[in-house]
Amino acid sequence: MGSDTTHSGYQSALTTREKELWRGFLRFSGNAISAVERDLFAATGLSGADFQILARLHESEDQRIGQKQLGELVGWTTTRLSHQLARMQTRGFVERAPAGRGRLMTVWLTETGRRTYESVLPVHASSVRTHFLRYFDADGPGLRFLCDDEGFELDIESRS
Repeated sequence: MGSDTTHSGYQSALTTREKELWRGFLRFSGNAISAVERDLFAATGLSGADFQILARLHESEDQRIGQKQLGELVGWTTTRLSHQLARMQTRGFVERAPAGRGRLMTVWLTETGRRTYESVLPVHASSVRTHFLRYFDADGPGLRFLCDDEGFELDIESRS
């Protein structure tokens, strides 16, 4: 084992520079997600969670999917997803029905959910472009810069 590897086979702790980059990425991604969700809510009244579920259903075959698979796609617990879907069902965006035996459910997009999703796409796209995509080089593979403690200042060159 090399000197930068611990007894368990893992590399040693992050260097100061690696920590700065990691924390910058966390700030950047958190800020971008929060800004998109704020814009979406301010313009349409939809939460980020609402939009995420509508998007996944809209993109699935026949705009329907098993609730378990939907939970895996969005990375949520069964409880969180169930509560979110109940709220969205009350608002007329989705419907759910048993899918065979047990607690398996199928979820599908209603016409109201489809129209709502399609109507908010321009707001979402504009916000993603403003708060995320502008930091990417359209002609290259990576970020132009990330943020440091003061904001978006670290110039990151794309490396192949």
